[in-house]
Amino acid sequence: MPQLDPTYYPTQLFWLIIIFSLLFVVLWKIALPRISRIREVRQSRIEADLEKAKAVKVEAESVLAAYENSLAKASSKAQEIIHKVSDDISNERTRRIEERAQSIVERVQKAEAAISDEEQRATAEVNALSAELVSLATEKLGCGETSNKNATAAIEAALMRIK
Repeated sequence: MPQLDPTYYPTQLFWLIIIFSLLFVVLWKIALPRISRIREVRQSRIEADLEKAKAVKVEAESVLAAYENSLAKASSKAQEIIHKVSDDISNERTRRIEERAQSIVERVQKAEAAISDEEQRATAEVNALSAELVSLATEKLGCGETSNKNATAAIEAALMRIK
């Protein structure tokens, strides 16, 4: 093999140095600056994206804080409305209970008055019947006729002794 022959070593080394030098110059002057520019562009784009992400994060946090604030306000307003409605319902219920109680009291008073009137009428009727009965009894017993006035006085006297 000719490449392993020591007589060709100097020429191979010469061409090796030339090729590597040219390759080094091409890489150093053309490829590496392009790669460096691409890296710089990418780095600046990444930094810009990171700045945008930070700005969006700050904006999202402010929106979240505003949302939580409005949610808290809405919650407190809802609680106020609930308390107000609860108080209104309680007041309405109390008012209706008082109206019903007043209506019941009025009906009881009317019923008591009606019972009292009926009791007085029944008492008068019983007294009248009792007086009539006493008159009939005295007549039947042969004691003679008793007036209605005397019979009523006798009944009232008997009732007084009972009480």
